[in-house]
Amino acid sequence: MGGRDPRSRALRAWLIDQARRLLQSDGVIPRCRYCAGELDLDLPGRHSDGPAMDHDLALYDGGDELDPANCGLLHTRCNSAKENRRRAERRLEAAPKPTASRVW
Repeated sequence: MGGRDPRSRALRAWLIDQARRLLQSDGVIPRCRYCAGELDLDLPGRHSDGPAMDHDLALYDGGDELDPANCGLLHTRCNSAKENRRRAERRLEAAPKPTASRVW
């Protein structure tokens, strides 16, 4: 499988730019969608408190990677925690169910 669409990087930049515009025009503080903490848009994306792009409907569930209505911003650490929780839930769903060795 190849890398992500290069336009997704442009979409992330667009989301951060929109949040900056809201901050400048309305004085609205951008907030993380997961923990509701304040986002620092000047931090790089790899910083744990930096902004990361999140999809409402996950890509592996059929969500569109490039639809701005399907995207929002959260902290990088919150995005990782959310994804780790989803993966753990999927592993539990896929795990074989134990069966009794005998009919009691």
